Amino acid sequence: MRYAMLGLLFLGFLNAPAHSSGSESASVETAFQLYASVHFPELAPQTRFHLDRYEIPGLEEKLSSTAYLASFLGPNGRPFNELLLLFRKGEVTPFGTVFGGWGLMSAAVHGNCLYYTYSWGSGIHRSHIGRVSIGQGKLRILDSIGYQNANIFVKVSGQGVSAYQGEFTSFNQWRGDLLLKDIDRLYSDSLACRGGR
Repeated sequence: MRYAMLGLLFLGFLNAPAHSSGSESASVETAFQLYASVHFPELAPQTRFHLDRYEIPGLEEKLSSTAYLASFLGPNGRPFNELLLLFRKGEVTPFGTVFGGWGLMSAAVHGNCLYYTYSWGSGIHRSHIGRVSIGQGKLRILDSIGYQNANIFVKVSGQGVSAYQGEFTSFNQWRGDLLLKDIDRLYSDSLACRGGR
């Protein structure tokens, strides 16, 4: 029940991108601060943030987006909450949680989509596979169910994107390459249970 509530709260954040006063040139820092003030009103005004950019080949060219890990910093300078964000046209949109897991584990652009995996979970480790595309001028995010106690990764192989199971070492780096199945089959299996956004 507790995990279900956390999931519902997080889904609420995923469906609500922050707008940056209509300015196309707004920086990711400004957009994230606006997002945080709207979606986390309980934060102390002196809360600081740290943004780390992920280098994902093709993301800017195909989706006009950049990906970040946004960390909320406490008075001691240590993170107490983190979100995965996409920044596009002056807006930030969360696309994965990192609570108790590895966070963004892998990402690859194929066609006009970003495929990615992330993990989270306190007590029960889960990996998810996601896909980001653009529809009607907005980011569209699909997310799989959580695969418990597994680390799943994606990479472009042949004419498509495949999912692998292995041991996480760092972003886009893992040991072992157990091919699970092609990504479309994983989506048809798992999204029937979860639904897309």
